[in-house]
Amino acid sequence: MQSKSLWLTVFTIILLPLTLQAQKRDTITRNDGDGWQFVQIRSEFGLIEQEGYLHNGKPDGVWNEYWSSKHPRSMTTYRGGVKNGMTVKANADGSVELIENYKNGLLEGPRKVFKPRGPVLLEELYSEGKKHGPYTKYFKNGRVEEQGSYVNDKRDGKSTWYFDNGTPAVHYTYDAGIKSGDAAVYHDNGQISEIGKYKNDEKDGVWKEYDATGKLIEEHTYKNGKQIK
Repeated sequence: MQSKSLWLTVFTIILLPLTLQAQKRDTITRNDGDGWQFVQIRSEFGLIEQEGYLHNGKPDGVWNEYWSSKHPRSMTTYRGGVKNGMTVKANADGSVELIENYKNGLLEGPRKVFKPRGPVLLEELYSEGKKHGPYTKYFKNGRVEEQGSYVNDKRDGKSTWYFDNGTPAVHYTYDAGIKSGDAAVYHDNGQISEIGKYKNDEKDGVWKEYDATGKLIEEHTYKNGKQIK
């Protein structure tokens, strides 16, 4: 009995702020028949915060949210209460922050993230909620920061990272998320610093190190990540 009273007290404490917050808002509902309702949620100052359609109590169609500046905050497409279609999010100044697509509640197709009032920062592809296909990440100056591809949420093939001056910094080759194949590290002037291969995420075979002028400094042989020569 004492435990039950304690839980009731905890729930009361949690729900009280939510109740007070809800009291400050005004929900307007219009019944359109056949289970359809148009719903609009307004702040205590009368500003529209959210609006959209419900069908049998579930969001259906485009559901909109707004900033206090009246600019759109997000536009999310639903079907039967599940995200289906395009979702767009925006900053308070109206500039686009994010565009992504859903199918049956899972990310599907292109997804893009933008710098506020600026260029794209990330481009990637999804399939059934997993990263699948080429992706590119950008510095805020618009230059490429990272580039590669995924298969079922795992890096696959060649991935390259860059310095903000545009020259490559490092590249690795992946097989189902595991480093396997050619790899190289670069000086910021574009010259190779270190080059070799990976096998099962470990250095394998001959690795060579160079200075910034391209002169060979050292050469070592690895097996299972351990230097043997």
